[in-house]
Amino acid sequence: MKKFQILVAALLCLSGLNAQEANSLLWKIEGNGLDQPSYLFGTIHAICPDDLKLSAKVEDALTKVEQIVLEVDMDDPDMMVEMQRLSINPGMENFSANLAAEDLALLDEYFQEHYEADLSDLGSFKPFLLLSMMNMKSLECARPAAFEAVLVGYAKTNEWDLFGLETPSELIAIFDEVEQKQQLEWLVQYAKNEDVYKQEFAKLIEMYKMEDISGLLDLFKEYPEYQLIEEAILDDRNEKWVDPITKFATNKPTFFGVGAAHLAGEKGVINLLKNVGYTVVPVQ
Repeated sequence: MKKFQILVAALLCLSGLNAQEANSLLWKIEGNGLDQPSYLFGTIHAICPDDLKLSAKVEDALTKVEQIVLEVDMDDPDMMVEMQRLSINPGMENFSANLAAEDLALLDEYFQEHYEADLSDLGSFKPFLLLSMMNMKSLECARPAAFEAVLVGYAKTNEWDLFGLETPSELIAIFDEVEQKQQLEWLVQYAKNEDVYKQEFAKLIEMYKMEDISGLLDLFKEYPEYQLIEEAILDDRNEKWVDPITKFATNKPTFFGVGAAHLAGEKGVINLLKNVGYTVVPVQ
């Protein structure tokens, strides 16, 4: 279950003009009728354990809330089962037959090296799931971790409710809109340019540690697989999240944890909450 939680987190990684936001991963939400403030925290869905540290300000914010809300409810066993089901090709069809021989050999070599399995085992999964597995290997550590898992732990320890802003089917439907041929091209390009992607991911990690959410958004948009579904993976989801965020925050002081790329920009969650009347300020 823990391994699949990390895999889901990696999957979650997959988001005009950007308003420049303050360099902070933590934002206080108040006003607009709220009795108590809530907090919005930008996570990164895969990071090496040595870098998985909650800052003092985040630890403090967690003492002031009564529930946690993530992109999806990662503590729900039914959700995890559903995510696994939705990640398999219809009829368990293996997509290997749709690859050129040289591309199949390339991907078999990649997954044998990193996962001790080839596409005869993994090809029944949808390509976007394998892309998330490849993203995990961009990190220079054997066992990547996720802030979401830490937040799930906080909820359990404090016996808080844990909720999600969307369902697994809503998330995976975004990737299902992309033709399999395009997804397979992404896999091949990643395998061919693994070192380049590792360098880019290292830049992303450093930018995250600097809490540069505007820079993270810009870097995120440079990835070709996200450019094709940018509106669906970022803008549309941000817009859909405003209503449930409002309801959760009105009910109880809430700690919201979403991917940091969702925070900044004209269509980011921070600006959208401001547009409906909330005061959203960085916590330094």
